[in-house]
Parts: sequence; structure tokens; C-alpha cells
Amino acid sequence: MSDLPIHLLLFALMGVGIVVLASFYSEPEDCKALAAIPRRFVAFVIGCGIVALLLVLAQYTVASVR
Repeated sequence: MSDLPIHLLLFALMGVGIVVLASFYSEPEDCKALAAIPRRFVAFVIGCGIVALLLVLAQYTVASVR
């Protein structure tokens, strides 16, 4: 049985926490911080996806051992 759904759920929970804290630290007003959370979360997920793809690509090209 795959643990992928559990890992994705945990990633989303930790990601929301990171994004919420970063949003409130970077915005001087709470209303602006709350409005920026969805946009910041999407950017966070896309950024993490790009890093993951680059790591997988590096694994198959540079770090592959035969």
C-alpha cells in the first residue's frame, strides 16, 4: 500500500504552517497577510515541485550508478 496520500497530506499541513507564518511576518497588516496566503501557498507548492523534479532529474543523470 502506498503512503503517498499521507505524505501529501503532511506536506500540505506543514506547507500551510510555513506559508501562514511567512505571510504574517512579511505583511504589516493582517488583512493583506490573510489575502496573500492562497497565492503564497500555490507559489510554495510550485517551487517545491520544481525542486523535487530537479532532484529526480539529477538522480537519473548525475547520480545514477550501474
